Amino acid sequence: MCTSVFRAERSRAAVSVSGEDRVRSWLDKRGIRWFWLACETDVMSARRSPLQVIRVGSRILLAAGLVFMGLSHLFWARRGFRVAVPEWAPKATGLDKDAIVVASGVVEIMLGGALAALPRDRRTVGAAAAAFFVAVFPGNVHQWRSGRSAPLLRTDRARFIRLFVQPALVAWALWSAGPWRAAPVTGGPNS
Repeated sequence: MCTSVFRAERSRAAVSVSGEDRVRSWLDKRGIRWFWLACETDVMSARRSPLQVIRVGSRILLAAGLVFMGLSHLFWARRGFRVAVPEWAPKATGLDKDAIVVASGVVEIMLGGALAALPRDRRTVGAAAAAFFVAVFPGNVHQWRSGRSAPLLRTDRARFIRLFVQPALVAWALWSAGPWRAAPVTGGPNS
């Protein structure tokens, strides 16, 4: 279905120059519009406000960042991430530090993939990503308190600033996933 929508959309002449059309054009020129379509199956069927377009782009950017960081946990920066694992974590989980780093990398990849590929479940996945960011925060605190260097965190100042990035990631995950809607109330006296 996405390919037929994509062909029809490409053949359509650009009538307006809205923010959404500029984003589509930018993606078309780079040959990555397929990613937008894969992530938002209904992107062509409904007109979106500029805020919604920014929110979707923000979610895709967060998803890409999660996948990238997850891969770095598994491959090129694994040793640096082991430094951030608090001493109590292996005792509490029964896993060694390396296994904790690998597990968190796998979770990051899964969350990033889910944020990109499951737009209908984006609120739940966004909440799960926010919970993950909260869960790994003790590692950031441990790294700052222990003063041990890791990639991009070689100074006490950088490690301290990193503590404030984590709440921003929590907010980003929740905001980019979209507003929560109240569940309909059923079974009350008026139903």
